[in-house]
Amino acid sequence: MLNTKSLLEIASFVLMLAAAAILLHDLYRLYQQSELIINDQPRPAAVALRSRAAGGLTLLALIALTWGML
Repeated sequence: MLNTKSLLEIASFVLMLAAAAILLHDLYRLYQQSELIINDQPRPAAVALRSRAAGGLTLLALIALTWGML
């Protein structure tokens, strides 16, 4: 049976993975956009980075991790 501490640690790990996935997806979209520009394709719409959302998830993960350590 999982206790509260373990659940909070697992939740913080999952939140950090989600934040990393957001940033990696944005980097992939930037890479795709640069490939189109290099190959003289029509200029695509600008990629909006979601660093604020990733930062919010990381903050929640750190709060959950800190709370789980108490």
